[in-house]
Amino acid sequence: MKQLPFLLLFLPALLIGQNFTISPSKPKAGDLVRLEIDLSKSKLRSAEELEMVVLEYVNGKAATTEAATMRMGDKLVGIFTLSPDAKSAMAGLREGEENWENNAGEGYFVTVHDAAGNPQPEGMVATAILYRDFGGLMNLNRTASVAFGLINQAFAAQPDLKRKHFATYTSYLMAVKKGDEGKKEGFTLLAEIEADPKATEDELYRISQFYDRNGEAERGKALKEKIRTTFPQGAFVKQEKRRAIQNEADLVKAEEMLLAYTNQYPPQNEDDKQSVAMLRVNIANKVADSGDWARFRALAAQLPDAERASAYNNLSWELAEKGENIEEARILASTAVEWARKEMATPTTTKPPFSTTKEWADQRKQTFAMYGDTYGLVLSKSGDAISAATLQAEVVEIMKGQEAEMNERYTTYLEAAGAPDLRHRLEGFILNGHATAKMKEQFKKRFMAEDKTEAGASAYLNKLESGARAAKQKELAEKMLNEPSIPFNLTNLEGKPVSLESLRGKVVVVDFWATWCGPCKASFPGMQLAVNQYKNDPDVAFVFIDSWERGTDKVKNAADFITSKGYTFNVLMDTDDKVIASYGVSGIPTKYVLDRNGKIRFKTIGFEGSDEGLAEELSLMIEAARGQP
Repeated sequence: MKQLPFLLLFLPALLIGQNFTISPSKPKAGDLVRLEIDLSKSKLRSAEELEMVVLEYVNGKAATTEAATMRMGDKLVGIFTLSPDAKSAMAGLREGEENWENNAGEGYFVTVHDAAGNPQPEGMVATAILYRDFGGLMNLNRTASVAFGLINQAFAAQPDLKRKHFATYTSYLMAVKKGDEGKKEGFTLLAEIEADPKATEDELYRISQFYDRNGEAERGKALKEKIRTTFPQGAFVKQEKRRAIQNEADLVKAEEMLLAYTNQYPPQNEDDKQSVAMLRVNIANKVADSGDWARFRALAAQLPDAERASAYNNLSWELAEKGENIEEARILASTAVEWARKEMATPTTTKPPFSTTKEWADQRKQTFAMYGDTYGLVLSKSGDAISAATLQAEVVEIMKGQEAEMNERYTTYLEAAGAPDLRHRLEGFILNGHATAKMKEQFKKRFMAEDKTEAGASAYLNKLESGARAAKQKELAEKMLNEPSIPFNLTNLEGKPVSLESLRGKVVVVDFWATWCGPCKASFPGMQLAVNQYKNDPDVAFVFIDSWERGTDKVKNAADFITSKGYTFNVLMDTDDKVIASYGVSGIPTKYVLDRNGKIRFKTIGFEGSDEGLAEELSLMIEAARGQP
């Protein structure tokens, strides 16, 4: 959001700059656009491979469009064609998966003009939505006041847009105006729309969701009943019927309910087809749990190829882990791998909306790696270590040796197959920092078998680990941030107030999570290792901020989960989701590491890998943050 002269009338001064140009200067939907970005002061100036990612807002949805890129000295030129119905576009430059050139966190935006060369008010709304709601994909700042300013200017120019985008407006309003003021103003608008006899089902359902998320559960419940009555054949009633099918324990009855549902609501589009497919997957999995393999295959045969392969993979993994029905697991896993291998070369599925062609190709490779990892485990359980190791080698290569648990399975198969170069492969994984504790013990055992002492093996292992830490420290130093944190004052599960200011002088790890979030919970054993490591360090603090929590008693949800798992976390409750909104979090888990002055030094999103790997990486981040003046 900098430089473009045709944007200066509409964007806040915060977003104005001089580091990129665009032609044509007033692009229209369908135009070929040339975006030239000056990299002379960018942290990616020396990057060898840069990819331009472009996200458009089209027909109420965001989706990527392809861009051709060319390097010209300190400039990078991207060329792409706007969709015929595009309202706005957002671009960023990326090296690898996480390293972005994003205009200092404000993004590069293209406003679409009409035939007379005038910016469209709805384009400003689209720009705000791309920036605030989808900017996390490019690590943008996503400042609520910036997005709110944009849509207010758009509404001033075209008042009817406020009703069309009321949900976006209310969300931004409540993020900017904290407390009762924003809630009162937002709920006044919602009540006006709710009272309108012409209100659509989608409008009413969005309003009910706002009520549910903001402590008005009874109002939300009453509005849902109104939706059921007013729209008996609508999307909400269909959703409830699908949920009932999913929760039905009697499998025969569940199949009958699904048949009745598809007869009453024949799928009309891809979303409908996907919803029905997921119901069939759910029933098929339950049938498999009962051990009725013939019936399972009959149900699976009704699934689209991709969903069937996924179901086969998930089930075969469960069987292999339990060591049960290995022959059945082998048939299922091999079928899934065969499909995934073909899909890598000749895709039959549709490219996801937020993926570039390159990302989609990588995603298909990773799907093959995931399914191959499963099949490798099944082959190992069936006693075929050589075939398991051969397949796992492909898996490890696709994942670039960065998934420690996959690496561990690979070296386990190699050991069972009597591979002569096992020690050297283990050494490589350890040196690159992608080895588990089991792999390190495996290495010591091999090292000592070569007439070495245990002390010598331990010393050499320490040397390899030191090399891995040094490499990781260098990588983290290059990714270190220097951004201000947002103050907060929340209450923990013990009822005690905890503010960010009260932690000043400490390195602070902030982890946004929720009880329904699978990756959040998967990361917690590793987070507990990190908490244990620093439990006696007065200069390091961890806070786990429960946000986006569901249900009527959010505190109880969080407390019950933490207690049931025995975690010793300091959990703070962001019950109105204001803190997570102020940080512009786009997905959870999101973790921040703050230095002693409250500056954000590191940010991570999601969780993949091992518990030990997470704890080790977090430790390096903490020490790097501790070292800042």
